[in-house]
Amino acid sequence: DTGPDEYKQILARADVGLSLKLPESAFNATTFPSKVIELASHGLLVLTTDISDIPLLFDRDTAAILPNADAATLANLLAAIAADPERYAAIAAAGQRRIVERCSRRSVGRRLVEFLGVTPEFSTR
Repeated sequence: DTGPDEYKQILARADVGLSLKLPESAFNATTFPSKVIELASHGLLVLTTDISDIPLLFDRDTAAILPNADAATLANLLAAIAADPERYAAIAAAGQRRIVERCSRRSVGRRLVEFLGVTPEFSTR
């Protein structure tokens, strides 16, 4: 079994994180691949199929989104990433910033407070 520390070390050695789900699957139309948030938060380039709510969080400036879910398209995109690592490192960095802006505890908490229309009370502990 891989523990949390070893898992983080593995992610730190990676450049790209994959989330490859078939768009035509009914299940994938109603679920969100939450691993993309984790991958991006660790600074990896998210290479994903265009499913579910991916477009609500990522665009082509913040992730490598496959326009078609087929082997040839995946191979071409992987070759493009290998051929231009600086470009895709910049996209990965933009994806990481996007996740921090939209999914950090502080950001989610602020939006939840706004949605609920409550005033947060802060503990002095």
